[in-house]
Amino acid sequence: MSVATPKISQILEVIHSLSTDEQEYIEEILHKRLIEQKREKLAREAHEALNEYYSGSCKEGSIKDLWKDLDDSNSLK
Repeated sequence: MSVATPKISQILEVIHSLSTDEQEYIEEILHKRLIEQKREKLAREAHEALNEYYSGSCKEGSIKDLWKDLDDSNSLK
């Protein structure tokens, strides 16, 4: 048995019915959760980058090489 997920508009209506203090509390919780999600994503990406570096799958070069690679990849689009 699956539980129906409320639509965003329904959630916003419920939040609108709350007191200002309760709305601010929800805002604070959501803000902190978003920060934590972004932090976790950044940590995963850093871990992946380190793994690629240590496995030797990273490309080395100068800034000039980087710009050339970026230009080449943009011209393929």
